[in-house]
Amino acid sequence: GRILKMEIVKGKPTALVGSGVKKGDLLEVLSPDNTFLKTFVAEEIYDSAGNFVDDAKLVQEKYRIKCPYVIEQGAYLRRKVVK
Repeated sequence: GRILKMEIVKGKPTALVGSGVKKGDLLEVLSPDNTFLKTFVAEEIYDSAGNFVDDAKLVQEKYRIKCPYVIEQGAYLRRKVVK
């Protein structure tokens, strides 16, 4: 999904995204900056009320995902398929 906004929450980069991510997914960054093709595992996902969730599945909801680095707003995260 597209990164709607980047925030620093409790000292950690956090991406505000739409639906489509599950805890444990390997995510790949598609961006025009130095984070292009970097990957990380979605370990912490929170809904808009701040509740921890395992699956960002509701289409109208916005979710926050902890990231290991700051990613440009408007970049995309995609699930990387490991073969």
